[in-house]
Amino acid sequence: MLSNPRRYVLYLSHCWVGKAHDYRMFKEEFPLALDWFKEFKVRVDLGFLGIEKDYSCKELFLPNKKKKKQELSAEQKQEINYSPKKES
Repeated sequence: MLSNPRRYVLYLSHCWVGKAHDYRMFKEEFPLALDWFKEFKVRVDLGFLGIEKDYSCKELFLPNKKKKKQELSAEQKQEINYSPKKES
């Protein structure tokens, strides 16, 4: 599902049967040959690791992954809790 900051759904993919990784499905829906997101700010979750290498985006927001036995910094936690509504 793709939506804008106002939560308007822009795209909804078909249902996938069985186990499928988010990013693999994403690459099939949006082939790498086209610049789909060149003009957009893109926010994804950790299921999309590798997107920065495959797609060009105006701006990419990818959360920090917590390492074993190490806490995230206060700044990293704040980035995770970021809400587009707060952006003016």
